[in-house]
Amino acid sequence: MKRELRFTYATSGDAVRYVVEWLEAPAYIRGYCVETAATRTFRKDRITSWLDGTDGELRSSLPPRPRRREKRSPTREILFTGLAAAERAALEAAAERCGWTVRKTVSQTLTCLVCGPNAGPSKIERAMRQGSLVVDVDEVTEAFLRHGEVV
Repeated sequence: MKRELRFTYATSGDAVRYVVEWLEAPAYIRGYCVETAATRTFRKDRITSWLDGTDGELRSSLPPRPRRREKRSPTREILFTGLAAAERAALEAAAERCGWTVRKTVSQTLTCLVCGPNAGPSKIERAMRQGSLVVDVDEVTEAFLRHGEVV
């Protein structure tokens, strides 16, 4: 007996697919698609409906549709390093007033690393490697904090 599946697939306007000699994985079905005359792989989460009750042949049910990740609003993240505690605290307060998110460590989303005279080379290297802007503390002005302008 030939194993066959019939379903509508969420590409090209819910095209009907007739698949024979198929194999099943938890999230995929791979088999010969009669409509396209080729062996194809279909994602189960893109199957919109089953025709002729053929879904009864599946071992596992359809996985849940993946949830779309919410887009986070872009934030400007800044880290001050290599400075005396009082100077760092004053700069962090000024940055927060200007809308920056102050970080304590180099993160994947860090926008800018501000280096004082005692900045560690590993922090600078990591920030540069991931594409963060690295500036000297002398370049940090009100214009920089408000508009990102380096003088």
